[in-house]
Amino acid sequence: MSMDSGIYDVIAAGKEDIYLLDKFLDAPANSLLIVTRPQDRKVISQLLTDDPRIAQVLAADEPTGPRRRDGLALKSMVDRGLVKSSSLLVDSTLQPLRFNQQFLQPNPAMSYDLYRYLRLNKCTPIKGIGPNWEEVFQDFTMLEEFVDRHRGERAFVIGNGPSLNNIDMRLLKDEITFGSNRCFLGFDEWGHDFTYWGIEDRLQIERYYEEYESGLSPEITKFVPFDYVCYAHMPNTCFFPLQYGNGQVYPDKLNFPIFSSHPRQLYHGFTITYSLIQLAALMGIKEIYLIGIDHSYGLGARVVKSKRDATWNAADAGIATHFNSSYTSGKKEFVKPRPVNAETSYACARQWCAYNDVTIKNATPGTHLDVFDQIAYSDLF
Repeated sequence: MSMDSGIYDVIAAGKEDIYLLDKFLDAPANSLLIVTRPQDRKVISQLLTDDPRIAQVLAADEPTGPRRRDGLALKSMVDRGLVKSSSLLVDSTLQPLRFNQQFLQPNPAMSYDLYRYLRLNKCTPIKGIGPNWEEVFQDFTMLEEFVDRHRGERAFVIGNGPSLNNIDMRLLKDEITFGSNRCFLGFDEWGHDFTYWGIEDRLQIERYYEEYESGLSPEITKFVPFDYVCYAHMPNTCFFPLQYGNGQVYPDKLNFPIFSSHPRQLYHGFTITYSLIQLAALMGIKEIYLIGIDHSYGLGARVVKSKRDATWNAADAGIATHFNSSYTSGKKEFVKPRPVNAETSYACARQWCAYNDVTIKNATPGTHLDVFDQIAYSDLF
């Protein structure tokens, strides 16, 4: 970066076919234009005849913040008060949510790397600009802030199966705990909240968000996919980058699983438990114990078929599916589980843990999941 004086606007764009190319090219002379890839810079430079406003983003900087030349230069400009605003061009029109057609939002997830770059370099607030919308993205905790937070400690990743009723959950009061979805239905009985909470199921987020907003205390750290940064507004939320599919497919049509402990990207594994395990690994947890992972659903053939999803409700289940009957009451709908796909992901987590010397065991009584070595819950106390 050659600019070292004046007050600048930072404008970032992440694709070669920038939808708002005219806004990018017509940026004021006091703008610092940022693109992500060498080929993007080449195209824009040709259009602007090597305009000095362009700054090449070499890569999103690593967990603790900027270390590379461009990142350090931009951060220095921010620290010296030389950046007055920052904007992110998002190649997305406003679209209705899949399960909540009344709510319109862009898809900011496609620009997460640039958003992350701006945030790590202290460019806040950040305004998102799309073809027919503008919105200031809410400030929130970045995943980088959790790296190695619990280095060398143990934690419990907790599902919502009925087996939770067969163990003493009060023993977890002083443990590091990761829960999900409607786990808060048990907090009063168990005598404590969980340390962390996460969700990723699109149907549950979009259709039942108000339940989570009212059921979770402000103190609980919440993890919600960055896709919903314009939708969810619970306090103490970390919007994390979740890749729902990476394009690689086995012959049997299963998405190839990837396990990540890096804050730049986590990966979907057909169950929120997989993401919670990745979060525990990112935090440096050395021993991970699973409970409430019954891995048994008792669903019959009567599931609602739609073009996009197969859903079920409590009437379709032949057995109790969760630890609390209120979990599925009121004819709540759920996306049909895919246990075989989840097992493939769990096997990937097991392999990562073995390679990185992290213990991961299943302490769920009566579990049907045999991917991990099992251990009695009572032996952990």
